[in-house]
Amino acid sequence: MSKMNDQYQPLIPWNLDFEDYYEEYAGAPQTKVKIGNEEGYLCVGCDDFYPYAEINQTNNTFKCWSCRNGIGKM
Repeated sequence: MSKMNDQYQPLIPWNLDFEDYYEEYAGAPQTKVKIGNEEGYLCVGCDDFYPYAEINQTNNTFKCWSCRNGIGKM
């Protein structure tokens, strides 16, 4: 039985390394950007400018609707 346990390979290789996730959003809260006469935020996922946008994430950043739903340029 121990010989079989030594050769056990899971069907799904789990990757529980969250370093990339935390590095993406580490740092100070996002600051507003002014382009022309419009003031808003750049999306942290796709870097597109959204005038009149407000912070909508718990980590004090702005993420556009497309990136929040997984269909953006991420």
